[in-house]
Amino acid sequence: MELLRSVIILSILLSFKICVAQEDTLKILDENAIITSDINGKLYYLFKIESKNPDFQWDSYKFIIPNQKGFDEYYSVHEMKEKIYIDSINTTDVKDLSKEMTNWEIHNFLSKRRKIYLITKQKTKRSKNKMNSIIYYSYPLNYQGTQKNIEVLNLH
Repeated sequence: MELLRSVIILSILLSFKICVAQEDTLKILDENAIITSDINGKLYYLFKIESKNPDFQWDSYKFIIPNQKGFDEYYSVHEMKEKIYIDSINTTDVKDLSKEMTNWEIHNFLSKRRKIYLITKQKTKRSKNKMNSIIYYSYPLNYQGTQKNIEVLNLH
């Protein structure tokens, strides 16, 4: 009887741990994501949401894509992406975050996630017999915090 009780408690705890681990992972869908790099090759991602505070125009949320492979060596953005099938995963659209939460709630939400991934799309070019198709890629992210009025310019 005691053994059965221990097995039941253990299975409940393991089920709880699996559920919590799934909640710790966030997959941010940003179909118009801009990934930038600094002069050394470190990769960054930032999204901005219109600020509800009248003193600021934007609330910006900054991330690093952990691409360091050596002391002064970094993987390129192309080496960091992983092709995924979007139908098989749950994502949170960047646009929906501001509808559901305030800026400080978004900050707390991002800060509490152990694993964050950027999900973005890339349109493929049309070939002779095929229509345009959309391929989605995943990038690992580390949340760095929020700042006001920061923008990223897309130079491409």
